[in-house]
Amino acid sequence: MSTQVSECPLVQIPKPENRPRAKFHPNIWGDLFITYTPEDEVSRACKEKQVEDLKEEVRRELMAAAGNPSQLLNFIDAVQRLGVAYHFEREIEESLQHIYDRFHDADDTNDDLYNIALRFRLLRQQGYNISCGIFNKFKDEKGFMERTYLKKHLLSPPLTSRPLVESLGYPLAEQVAHALKRPIRKGLERLEARWYISIYQDEAFHDKTLLKLAKLDFNLVQSLHKEELSNLARWDINSIDHLPEYMKLFFVALLDVYKEIEEEMEKERYQYRVHYAIEAMKNQVRAYFAEAKWFHEQHIPTMEEYMSVALSCSGYSLLATSSFIGMGEIASKEAFDWVIRDPKIIRASTVIASLSKREFHNQIVNVWMDINQECLKPTAVPMPLLTRVLNLSRVMDVIYKEGDGYTHVGK
Repeated sequence: MSTQVSECPLVQIPKPENRPRAKFHPNIWGDLFITYTPEDEVSRACKEKQVEDLKEEVRRELMAAAGNPSQLLNFIDAVQRLGVAYHFEREIEESLQHIYDRFHDADDTNDDLYNIALRFRLLRQQGYNISCGIFNKFKDEKGFMERTYLKKHLLSPPLTSRPLVESLGYPLAEQVAHALKRPIRKGLERLEARWYISIYQDEAFHDKTLLKLAKLDFNLVQSLHKEELSNLARWDINSIDHLPEYMKLFFVALLDVYKEIEEEMEKERYQYRVHYAIEAMKNQVRAYFAEAKWFHEQHIPTMEEYMSVALSCSGYSLLATSSFIGMGEIASKEAFDWVIRDPKIIRASTVIASLSKREFHNQIVNVWMDINQECLKPTAVPMPLLTRVLNLSRVMDVIYKEGDGYTHVGK
């Protein structure tokens, strides 16, 4: 289903004082970001130097684990879940490529379910199309996991008669409960890293160097996010004085934003990218007008009519296109041509954005399968670009899985 919205005539918009207004609770952050003071440059430089030194130590450990596949997979898993994998992308890709190349020749006769499942997940996450058939040896003739195998390798006797989580000790019980609530695939990296740091540090055989790097790196990235939010908050406040009457010059203000981006991109000869973002914004506005027209005409659309507009109103196509602008050489012109054509992964992401606030479980499950399929090699565009779209889908799972966390933030 295409998210393109046809041109529609402008509808008569009521004056601002007569428009229906949502009643949101006050901002829970107050002026936290407006008054944020960045760390002094000397302290930040010192921490950045520590990070560089720790990265080299972790890189050496990663290379040293290459001779032991099980140890290597566990180390890569920890690096990724602690949120520092972006420092070791080349090393991780080369390691997993090597494991994948040897996959069909490897003897996994003595591998238990944990190691095979871990290898399967890490390779699939990296885009390698590993068959689910590797789990067949753990199934009985009816297709179920063999009870005797589970009891021997996974479950202690009490687990056969009591709920799984209650029967496990910490920190394993915490990890199982968390995985049941939010699978790794649907978690936002920074949020999951913060949670996993607290779990990893309590594991008996955690890597102290890796843990130290994860904590320091998390704090540095968090400081950067606070600084960026502070700049955005100040920009928003400073813009209030320049806003003219109602919507007339809103369009001009929006064009000024794109002009500023275009001037910045021109330094690297990427100014053509702004055109794609503007086209995505036009489609977004057309969808908003279509919804406004329905509202003022008191028209109740069919499901098909609604979805044709709602997918654009979600804003995800616009966000995905705009997010590519500053991604350097990896975001080629072909990548922008791809994203503006509304590919399957974009459509799937917009469906999740449109339906997560409502009860459409089966549809959401199906489009998550589409997203996973589109992330398998060979991919239409480089994986970092697909990850942008994947993260947009993850946001909806985080915000809406247990209610409306957007409207009722902080509860």
